[in-house]
Amino acid sequence: MGKTSRDDAGRRPSQVHESSTDVASPPPSVSPVDRAPIALTVAGSDSGGGAGVGADLKTMEALDTFGTSAVTAVTAQNTTGVSAVTPVPHETVREQVAAVAEDLPVAAAKTGMLVDGETVRAVTDAFREWGVGRDAPLVVDPVVLAESGDRLLEPGGVDALRERLLPEATLVTPNRPEANLLVGRPVTDTTDAAAAARALRNLGADAALVTGGHVDGAGAGDDTEDGDSDGADRVERVGNDEPVSAVVDVLATADGVRRFRRPRVDTDATHGSGCTLSAAITARLARGDDLETAVETGARFVDRAVRFARADLGAGAGPVNHAATLRSRAGVAGALAAVDDAVRSFERTPAAARLVPEVGLQFAVAPPCALDPEEVAAVDGRLHRVGGGDGRADPSTVAVRATGSARLGASDHLARLLLGVREADPTVRAVCNVRRDEETVDAVEERFETVRVDRREEPSHAPGTMDWVAATALAGRGRAPAAIVGDGDHGKEPMVRLLGREPSKLRERAVGVARALDD
Repeated sequence: MGKTSRDDAGRRPSQVHESSTDVASPPPSVSPVDRAPIALTVAGSDSGGGAGVGADLKTMEALDTFGTSAVTAVTAQNTTGVSAVTPVPHETVREQVAAVAEDLPVAAAKTGMLVDGETVRAVTDAFREWGVGRDAPLVVDPVVLAESGDRLLEPGGVDALRERLLPEATLVTPNRPEANLLVGRPVTDTTDAAAAARALRNLGADAALVTGGHVDGAGAGDDTEDGDSDGADRVERVGNDEPVSAVVDVLATADGVRRFRRPRVDTDATHGSGCTLSAAITARLARGDDLETAVETGARFVDRAVRFARADLGAGAGPVNHAATLRSRAGVAGALAAVDDAVRSFERTPAAARLVPEVGLQFAVAPPCALDPEEVAAVDGRLHRVGGGDGRADPSTVAVRATGSARLGASDHLARLLLGVREADPTVRAVCNVRRDEETVDAVEERFETVRVDRREEPSHAPGTMDWVAATALAGRGRAPAAIVGDGDHGKEPMVRLLGREPSKLRERAVGVARALDD
């Protein structure tokens, strides 16, 4: 059964119309927010909870999709390896797919561990019968090896996957070893990855994403695209020019080849990352995203899950954190409230005027698992002195007022410092910049553990000033100091930055310093 064409947004026709014409409307008691689309995963179980069906369902739920499943095998595994695999009879797998599809409107599906050729053929037949890959996007994650190196797909299954399932796929998502097996050529850099992705399209998949977690050396610079509509062999600036600190995923579609670059995370806790990526893309396709948007969102979801992975679990490769995105969302309200509380406290404390730098005082709080400055809460426009002078002679003549309320993304500079500190010490949640003068430095150093950083020593090749300040301040330390005293370069105001694990305690500390200066 052939696949239908897509509209300009990359969606199949059913994604545009089915939700309003072919699916019964939910009862009035169900709000639109609760109408999560249905996603299906066909994969094996992982008794350790880090990969397979369990990881897929956690990911789908985290991305506002209702996950359903067909289990292909029961495995006995943990972070150190796979000790047993019991395949589910292929007819039972097919019946599971049918049971879901005949009752629930599957908006997108994915496959993971398929065990052997018989299961691959049974799953392909079931998908054809129920329109998966035709009426709903299909993501094929060609799981061949576990994170531990254990084999999860028999050689005959690779042939069946290549010949039967790939032609039904909207997207196939191999890592380097999997791409090598499927196309029969080594993949060691992004040029190889692009060639392999195009070869996978030639096998029948609409698109191929060769993931960069296993690719050596992979990009500097911006994402690149080429716009050849026939997918010709042109990939501009995609090659061996990437620093080893980057992860590059290479996507080939009918419009050409595009790469997605993100920083490599220094961790061994990556168990389940491949399953999680394909499940995240599937969830976003189910929600109506076009393919490139789904890939970008999925990659970001995995980036967060790996950065905040459970490295403390197990003796082997720990699992990624499927709840990281949920934790980040859940912490936003608390972060905004903590910033507003700090604003009220500073505005009620006249002595706080002594702390305000010329550029203004900022107070920033990171929700759990925050990745970017846009996710950090801070004061919109900062806090500034109003009235006469700086409050040294007569504190009653000045006050501190905020120019705005708490807002996500209100700070770039200080938020980058906070996120940089959290790379080494994720227990730190808040930061406040205060004026750097001799009296303030003395008061801070008397009360708190302090590290000095001279910004004039920043090398020209540093990735960014605040990243460098954070890395320098925490070099060789297991925990962050309570304060970073900075010496400014030419044209930059020197600053003291107070750090805290609890926003409320940091606020109290800052107010305490202000009152001490006022005595």
